[in-house]
Amino acid sequence: MTISRFVLLGATATFVACGGGEETGDTSIDTTDDSDTTEDTDDTDDTDTTPTIDISPDGNTYAVLIRGPLFTDDLTDAAATHDAIAGGGQAGAQAMGDLAHDVLLGVEDNGFLAIDRWDNLNGMQAVYSDPAFAEAFGTLFAAQPSQEIFVHQPQWANWGDYEAGDAFDPYFFVVVRGRLAEAAPADAQAAHDAVALGGKDDAIAAGDLAHVVHTGLEDPQEFLAIDIWADPVAMGEFYSNPDIAAAFASLFDAPPDVQIYSSTDWLQW
Repeated sequence: MTISRFVLLGATATFVACGGGEETGDTSIDTTDDSDTTEDTDDTDDTDTTPTIDISPDGNTYAVLIRGPLFTDDLTDAAATHDAIAGGGQAGAQAMGDLAHDVLLGVEDNGFLAIDRWDNLNGMQAVYSDPAFAEAFGTLFAAQPSQEIFVHQPQWANWGDYEAGDAFDPYFFVVVRGRLAEAAPADAQAAHDAVALGGKDDAIAAGDLAHVVHTGLEDPQEFLAIDIWADPVAMGEFYSNPDIAAAFASLFDAPPDVQIYSSTDWLQW
């Protein structure tokens, strides 16, 4: 069964690679000395050389953004399916370094959003490359979901954190994806920070609980920001301000994609 196979992932934090064929060292018997009829096993090495991966925290926090259309419009069924998959894999994923699993739905189309945060790249890559995980998780969607990997940039202008909305029901994630106009990371950070810090006080006063910044793992010019709000009316008014929109748009080489998601009571950690 697919889900039970995924449960096995991370039952231990060690991934075992399949070994090759048997060793073919000299095991002949030396008959020239009647006193030594012991089989020569000098080539045998009993040391465990099973390859392992290092899943200790590597100093970064990675955010995996997964989005896609659910397999059904019945959100009760969708929640039950998600929770069975996530619950079956939770212990294994956490053992590999999965710090958090946030689940939200699009306010316009109930599109699925999951953001998992990891403390090491090796464990994250091992989980997402596992066929059992892909098979199990794929049953949640009507079409292939997108998966993007980002690195949190704590040195850039941020405020709040992912837990900032937990005291509210519901709360909202504003997910901003775009390609930065500045190719050099230092220049991109300077441009972002000028805009973010210039509007920080107004944003917080309006109800922006958090602004969490990431750049792409493979391409640092790719940008992800998560802003967290509790008041959808104030949120709408803030983003409809033409001055704020113009300042924010100046960071990108093309208009960014902005989507709004609402919190759920689906299984999360």
